Amino acid sequence: MKDGTSEADMLRKLGSPNKSTIAGVTKSVEYNDIGVALKLEKETVYYLLVGKTPML
Repeated sequence: MKDGTSEADMLRKLGSPNKSTIAGVTKSVEYNDIGVALKLEKETVYYLLVGKTPML
């Protein structure tokens, strides 16, 4: 997973997130079981946090 990954690829690789929220044009998702949180805009990952969730 990296900046620029599409939401479809993210879901294909990581599956459904534990939690997701939408604020304006930003979608935040968390995968608590693997300690990953991501932010997406226009269905594209632009922020990745590893090891420190929750972010929402």
